[in-house]
Amino acid sequence: MKICEAKERKYLEPSVLDTHQDVKQEEAILIPESDQGRASEQCGNDSDNGSEVLSIRFSESRLEFKDVNDFSGFNILVDGLIIDAEIPAHIRTKYYDLCCTQKSFLHDHLLGGLNCKLAAGMITETVNIADAIRASKISIPRDYLDTWDNTLKGFECLGMKVGFLRARLSKLISMSCDSDNILVAKRVELAEAKEEIRNLEEKVLKVKQVIKKLDSEIEALAVKDTSFELKFKAVAAAPW
Repeated sequence: MKICEAKERKYLEPSVLDTHQDVKQEEAILIPESDQGRASEQCGNDSDNGSEVLSIRFSESRLEFKDVNDFSGFNILVDGLIIDAEIPAHIRTKYYDLCCTQKSFLHDHLLGGLNCKLAAGMITETVNIADAIRASKISIPRDYLDTWDNTLKGFECLGMKVGFLRARLSKLISMSCDSDNILVAKRVELAEAKEEIRNLEEKVLKVKQVIKKLDSEIEALAVKDTSFELKFKAVAAAPW
């Protein structure tokens, strides 16, 4: 599963899973409950919070979201494993808030048998995308929105409840399209106005040339009129 990567940090800083960990920590596979001691060893402890010691462990019972009263009672359970250790504390806090908005665990219907690191990565990326969506501005490139939607679509296929995020993205994409269409129309209108100005400037230039020519002709006629007036007076005053 490819983790969404945005092109600029101000929109989304994708989480990246460490692919060069020790072989013992490389994969977290689902194992029988009777083999609980190996769960922690296979999944490892990848918490980004060095002061918090967590480990992958089996859940003694299935937790219903309605039974969660606050964050202290919030555990991320995937296929019987509590994978809190795979997700940084601040991400878990934001994920808890997201789950509260939907009154359910967003990961509750993930396909069985998923690697716990993959599940943790999906949850982390879902939180990152949710943050990026809420921080979006009208200037955000359209392909960012499309990338996030495609990522969430992939998560949705694996069982993540992200329909509400995709619905928000759909509205933003629609608004972005409307904005783009208006922008294109205004640019066309501007281009037409500039072309009209060029045509008018050409006409004005031609008119100025005509005016200049007429000024020259009028000036020449004025000189001739002076000479003509003298001749006219001479004829008029001539003796009978």
